[in-house]
Amino acid sequence: MSQYKDEKTGKWYAIFRYRTYEGANKQVKKCGFATKREAKQYETDFISKMNASKDMSVKSLSELYLADCKKRNKPASYQTTADCLKNRILPTFGHQAVKDITPIMIRTWQNEQLIPKYKKSTAIDTCRIFGTMLEFVVRYYGLPSNPMRIAGTVRYPNGNEDAPIRFWTQEQFEQFMTLIHEPMHHMIYEMLFWMGMRIGELCALRLKDIDFERGVVHIERNKVHIFNVGDVFQTPKTATSRRTIGMPDRLKEELMEYVQRLYDPKPDDLLFPRSASSIGRYFRNTQKRNNFEPHIRLHDLRHSHASLLLNMGIPAKAIADRLGHANEIMLYRTYGHMYLEQRDELVAKLNKL
Repeated sequence: MSQYKDEKTGKWYAIFRYRTYEGANKQVKKCGFATKREAKQYETDFISKMNASKDMSVKSLSELYLADCKKRNKPASYQTTADCLKNRILPTFGHQAVKDITPIMIRTWQNEQLIPKYKKSTAIDTCRIFGTMLEFVVRYYGLPSNPMRIAGTVRYPNGNEDAPIRFWTQEQFEQFMTLIHEPMHHMIYEMLFWMGMRIGELCALRLKDIDFERGVVHIERNKVHIFNVGDVFQTPKTATSRRTIGMPDRLKEELMEYVQRLYDPKPDDLLFPRSASSIGRYFRNTQKRNNFEPHIRLHDLRHSHASLLLNMGIPAKAIADRLGHANEIMLYRTYGHMYLEQRDELVAKLNKL
């Protein structure tokens, strides 16, 4: 027996030995369990995890999986996975043995937990993360099949789809900008609307990333905020997100004036030393304070830029390159409804011939 009761505290503890992957024997002692059963379960989970067995619990699996993710993924991606596991997967499956998870269990969880509580994109991302973690066990630890593949992803009834993309026209944007009098925020929103960059890319811009002679901006980094870590500068979201974007002449001149007003700027200095959350808060509050409609999110300035280019008839490949999309397929998925509008306009023009 490796579970014992501490007579002083009334709590149970587990003490046992295990063999590491290097062949060394080590002893583990864990105290503070309310029951003998809990102490025994801890020992079972610990040894299963050390042996990388499919008998381990989903919670033990998540610890192994996150340790692997931390070595291979960007900090922001790792944090997203960790938060998803903690908040949406482990509350239901944490104590379940991996080998005992069935497709019908996943299907029931989707129907009773994900679909009623979360928007479509969040539910799909949750299934993707859970499915990837289970595939990790299939590939490396001998699980015969991935139950998520059989269960499939979520399907929403009509009316539960994500909200459609919102955007401003050039006229609406220019009306909004008459309300912005703070110089840095004014420059920030001009950059987001006319360049279509992500907010993290803008927050990571340094003076040396701007080539005023050529009139271009080099996107080399992305700034993200990690809980309990702080601000982190990492490579852009995808390989194609590292790009060079041309500036309209008017924007280039405005940016030059903005830089000239900075105090002794150095090449590595951030152009916009603000957090994404504070920029977004200022953006929301300005709309709310002035009853400005239609109301959009900060990220929708990127959609507004894409809409502007689409309405100008710019080829999809050029737009995808400018936005940093991997390919045109991503562009069609995001802005497909706009292409349908262009299709209808095209047919209308053909009918007049």
